[in-house]
Amino acid sequence: QLRLEALTIRGADVYVRPYADLDAEWKLVGRTPVDGRRFPNESMRLRFQKAGLASVEVGTSVYRRNVNVELQEPGSEYAEMVRVGEVNESEWNLLPVGLDHLGGEPLNAFLIDRYEVSNREFKAFVDAGGYANAMYWKHAFTRDSRVLSWEDGIGLFTDKTGRPGPSTWEVQDYGDGQDDYPVTGISWFEAAAYAEFAGKKLPTVYHWAQAASIIMSADIVPLSNLNGARPSSSAEYHGLSRFGLLDVAGNAREWVYNATGTDDQRYVLGGGWNDADFGFTDANAASAWDRSATNGFRCSVYDVPNDNQEALDRALPKAHRDYYAEEPVGDAEFAAILRQYEYDPTPLNALIEETIESSGDWTREKVTFDPVYDGDRMIAYVFLPERGTPPYQTVIMFPGSGAINAGSSARLTPRSQGGVGDFILKSGRAYIFPVYTSTYERSDDLRNDYGDESVYYKDRVIRWAQDLRHTVDYLETRGDIDIERLAYYGYSWGAASGPIMTVVEPRFKASVYYVAGFYPSTVLPEADPFNFAPRVTVPTLMLNGRYDFFYPYEPSQLPLFESLGAPDKFLYLSEGSHFVPREELITESLTWLDKYLGPVVR
Repeated sequence: QLRLEALTIRGADVYVRPYADLDAEWKLVGRTPVDGRRFPNESMRLRFQKAGLASVEVGTSVYRRNVNVELQEPGSEYAEMVRVGEVNESEWNLLPVGLDHLGGEPLNAFLIDRYEVSNREFKAFVDAGGYANAMYWKHAFTRDSRVLSWEDGIGLFTDKTGRPGPSTWEVQDYGDGQDDYPVTGISWFEAAAYAEFAGKKLPTVYHWAQAASIIMSADIVPLSNLNGARPSSSAEYHGLSRFGLLDVAGNAREWVYNATGTDDQRYVLGGGWNDADFGFTDANAASAWDRSATNGFRCSVYDVPNDNQEALDRALPKAHRDYYAEEPVGDAEFAAILRQYEYDPTPLNALIEETIESSGDWTREKVTFDPVYDGDRMIAYVFLPERGTPPYQTVIMFPGSGAINAGSSARLTPRSQGGVGDFILKSGRAYIFPVYTSTYERSDDLRNDYGDESVYYKDRVIRWAQDLRHTVDYLETRGDIDIERLAYYGYSWGAASGPIMTVVEPRFKASVYYVAGFYPSTVLPEADPFNFAPRVTVPTLMLNGRYDFFYPYEPSQLPLFESLGAPDKFLYLSEGSHFVPREELITESLTWLDKYLGPVVR
């Protein structure tokens, strides 16, 4: 259930309807402030309206707990902008793929355009002589590491007829009936000049990403102008962010302020009408001079200044890998890599430190044993099913990145980390949750799952694999575990790590990757799943969302799947984002386990 704790505009009527059902009737929720109301665990649209003020419509989902909107008078200066509340650095991550490893920056509340800047709006700039007034052009015309003169630079921004204006216009004008289409054919310089003319700014990547609600990609993308034939008016598509932005996915790509630090490139985000679905989630960049017919923008206003504006404005290098242009290491080098994962047999000295029984579905044992390296005791939670018969078929979990900064593992349940353990246990199988180094109370200096080329990161990967293997060593000592019917289950970070884990641990008979893909970052060969994927020999099921904001389908999911050397592999693609709907998740997972572990003895 989703709880909306505070709707802080007093005296506004609030209506709700399902997010994707555009024909559904709006149902009255109440009058703000509305506290403690419970809603179905699904995405919705909320409309706020009050007499004399412009109504506001926003999207909301399971990822949002508080909805605060700002109603303004029609025709007021910022009537066509929406308010995005302040956020703390610890509350969010930068989600465009390729930048997601950078984390967040604190943001004060700000305003951002509800719609992309339209042809009509940009025409006002052209008609006011904006291309002839240097006061709006605050940034040096730098190209190929040299600075152009004002005359040489401004002379490059012409329309189809050689007059100042967007590259898609003719005679400083746009086509009939396209007043409310986004202005396109715009370079970054032109977008920045218009923002100056309008008394606004191009949003930074941080501001844009917060307002865009990439985490709602599965809701927004299907209702947006991507994979299309042409741009559209602002009223044609209905992909709505949780702050009320429209066309933030598709229609026009949107220039933002930040440079990439490479040549003269700037970020242009959200994807355009002729881009693939993953364009919404990708940190796309282009030359600041690029005037493609897909390039447009929207503006922001920082009416509450940010003390960290310099950090928000800084160049942000993008992590990127083209896996189709790379080759895995050869067999001789890979054999040397595998040797780094080996360890000498050591005593486990295992102890069952705690046993907790649930209300009839499972029993949880907290087990500790010595690791194969110098360090603190290894922890593993052994969940045993009430409905099964020992020796149990067994599934070992490798969790998502939320485990890295999670603190204590004391409250782990089968519903933790994607809810996988819940249905595994109900199927009559045991479910094992190791506490890997760097996670929960075994945390260290690692702060996220994004790899890099450091020896430190490589050593962590080796330790995770050793933790997993030593957990299997422990399971071999138990009479209630069927070690011949063992499966790996990776969730998100654990799914991306699956090729490494299932190659170095040969005792698995089946493997499931839940929301998996290759990372865009570069790591040392010893820690690179790309080198392991072709060597995977265990039957592998990948469960992914078509609109995944973390592992996009074409640049991330597909290269992983196609490179897997598994004798049997299957990619199940749902209509989710960084999740698979629960009914599909359960059905596909258990069908795969039944196929390769065999029927469960009850």
